[in-house]
Amino acid sequence: MDDRSLTQLFGGYQLQRGALVYGGELAFGSAQDTVVTGFPTAQVTDMIDLNGRVGYASCDFLIYGVLGYTMSEYSDNTTISGGKWDIGGINYGIGVDYAISDNFVIGAEYLIRDLSGDNPGGTNSATIDFDTISVRAIYNF
Repeated sequence: MDDRSLTQLFGGYQLQRGALVYGGELAFGSAQDTVVTGFPTAQVTDMIDLNGRVGYASCDFLIYGVLGYTMSEYSDNTTISGGKWDIGGINYGIGVDYAISDNFVIGAEYLIRDLSGDNPGGTNSATIDFDTISVRAIYNF
């Protein structure tokens, strides 16, 4: 993928037992105009991530791992592939959060998405690795 931005809105729930923190997260993102390297007519657009998180809390820091599934839309406007099609696959990564206060957390996350799918006619397939480094702002209720 070319270097572009992905804007996401996410929500989730976490539980803590001692130093162990675990939970889930659902994120919706827009990767408009993210062009596939080597294919100038191909783009990855809207994206949904469903993730499980498990981590270790120490002081105000949380170090965690992520495992989940990503669904996205792939668009290739050539006559060979024909329009928009759904792609999906596993995602995994690591992250760190820092609690500034009881309600506000900032963090960073590296997430790897291994996506694939076939066009509606089944004549072509796409396999795309979509990696992101995220800066995250979190408000806890």
